[in-house]
Amino acid sequence: MARGEGGSDLRAHAVHAAVAISIMACIYHPTRTLPLVTVTAINVTTSAFTLLLASLLNRDRTGPLGWAALIVGFAGAMLVLRAHRPVLSR
Repeated sequence: MARGEGGSDLRAHAVHAAVAISIMACIYHPTRTLPLVTVTAINVTTSAFTLLLASLLNRDRTGPLGWAALIVGFAGAMLVLRAHRPVLSR
C-alpha cells in the first residue's frame, strides 16, 4: 500500500509515540515536584497555546470570540497561579 492510503507508516507511528511519551514526562515530572494547583493551572493553558500556535503556524482563522476565550482563560489561569500572593488575599 502506498503511504497515506491506509497503510501503516512506521515513521509516523514512531514520531507519535515519541511525542506522546514526551508529553507524559512533561506532565508526570511537574506533578511530582510542583503543587497540584500549579500543575493544573498550567495544564489549563494548553488549549490557549494550541489556539495561539494554530493561528500563527497554520494560519487558521480565529474569530473575536476565540480570542476573547483565549484571553479570559489565560487570565483565569494566571489568577489561580497567583492566588497565594498576599496582594490578592487582602
